[in-house]
Amino acid sequence: MNSKDIQDVLMINNYSKPLQITNYSSIGFEADVLMITKAKLAYEYEIKTSRSDFKKDFSKISKHKIYSDKKPHLVRNRNYPKKPNYFYYVCVEGLIKVSEIPPYAGLIYITKEGYSKEIKKAPKLHSYKFPDSMVWQIATTLTARIKFGCSYIKHKHGFNKS
Repeated sequence: MNSKDIQDVLMINNYSKPLQITNYSSIGFEADVLMITKAKLAYEYEIKTSRSDFKKDFSKISKHKIYSDKKPHLVRNRNYPKKPNYFYYVCVEGLIKVSEIPPYAGLIYITKEGYSKEIKKAPKLHSYKFPDSMVWQIATTLTARIKFGCSYIKHKHGFNKS
């Protein structure tokens, strides 16, 4: 199962979170899958397809320092944090052990049958709600992806041409 397959399963099984986007990085952190709830809480899902990919993630020292810190670490001059409210690792069943998951993260397995199974619940990293401006930015990006197959900026400057 590749990363795209895992994204698909994760998104289908989390239809209760109405705003969902893949491979998003314009919010102070990057996400393989980002979901925003009606209450404007952000869930980041970090997809791992191999053991080496999982181990390599910990070389992102500043990310893991921010995620493990109790402070929200707000983006400069903005009213939103540099981390989601909840952070999960997602992988095929058995690839990552619960004992390997840091205290600030949860773990979800994707089964062979195409279901997601929460193995470890992620703790709440902070209580900030993502502002309307962020929700609109994500919605605009989704619209551009549907209309242009890429972001509007890339389309406008011809970066999506073969």
